Amino acid sequence: MRHRGFTLIELLVVIAIIAILAAILFPVFARAREKARQSSCLSNVKQLMLGILAYVQDYDETFPPYRWTQTPPTAVWIDRDDSSKYDRHFWAECIYPYVNNMQVYFCPSNPQRMGVTSGGRMYLNYAYNGVLHRTLLSSYRSVANKIAIGDVGIRDNTRTPNGYVENWFISSSNDGRWAQISWWSDIHNGGGNYGYIDGHAKWLSETDASLGPVRPIGDYLTGDQTGSWYP
Repeated sequence: MRHRGFTLIELLVVIAIIAILAAILFPVFARAREKARQSSCLSNVKQLMLGILAYVQDYDETFPPYRWTQTPPTAVWIDRDDSSKYDRHFWAECIYPYVNNMQVYFCPSNPQRMGVTSGGRMYLNYAYNGVLHRTLLSSYRSVANKIAIGDVGIRDNTRTPNGYVENWFISSSNDGRWAQISWWSDIHNGGGNYGYIDGHAKWLSETDASLGPVRPIGDYLTGDQTGSWYP
């Protein structure tokens, strides 16, 4: 009795088909996995917004500061502006008693995931709208359209003045200068998650109109050109 096996050509055809299917399916699986991470991150943003609003209610409707200087204690979070500073504290510390969960400060897609870096400090995965710094909730109109926090974004000098990645999106300085340029996030399938003053959160594409582009005049901007940041 003769036993007929597969020919080399047949094996090569099968391998080629498997390779084609893998090339098609792997990106689909990767997008599905990122979608799950995006949902987990969105849940984080919602919980952080609840913490911010709880703080606001306890402090006479005043939003947390984006940063203050104090020593001791040593800072929990690294200042992206100057990592050598150990006395700079951020908004995230203000709301921790209400959140009481360190995990929610870390986006599952951010390369700087939870973990202690050198010096015992960590990188924040979410940034704060610096304009909120110790302002009153009642001073904001259309709270459903005002961004409070979101994924730390990417640097893009073509859309805003030159600046640097920080733990907040926009400086609270009143000189008209927006130094920060990191509010366009592409970490989740070409976008990022953002929380709004009214407490809701949603995903926005990095090209979403509510994020920009903001067009500078030299190193300065005039007013809130997106309508998403200022009162």
